[in-house]
Amino acid sequence: MNENIYEPPKSNVSPDPHTTLSIKGRLVWTVAIIFTAMLYRSINKIAPQFAETFASFGTELSLITQFFVKAYPVFYWLGIASLFPISFWLINLFNEKYALRLIKIGKYNLWLSLLCFALFMISVYLPVFSMSKVN
Repeated sequence: MNENIYEPPKSNVSPDPHTTLSIKGRLVWTVAIIFTAMLYRSINKIAPQFAETFASFGTELSLITQFFVKAYPVFYWLGIASLFPISFWLINLFNEKYALRLIKIGKYNLWLSLLCFALFMISVYLPVFSMSKVN
């Protein structure tokens, strides 16, 4: 009768891999979310300088380029907002279930930032190609 009655029962069920996140996964998503913030920040830094450069040439920008040049402050706030999930996650304000939701939000934000950065780079080079046409 040396059995400890206060010991919690042991389960034979293994944890669901979709409800846990390894240390490696945490590190990968931490780097990915910081990369996301850096992409948004780079758009925020490049757009005003690009607008000034083409204003000095006296050329008109394409519609998509004008959109990115005028909307660049939004990318600053998106960069800051992309750091919120990782900061809450790192200081463990949420349990594992909510942390995984934050990672999912960070994942979607990463894809959005990559798409925005690709569109931004295309829109930046469109006026350059139009200026290179010889009349």
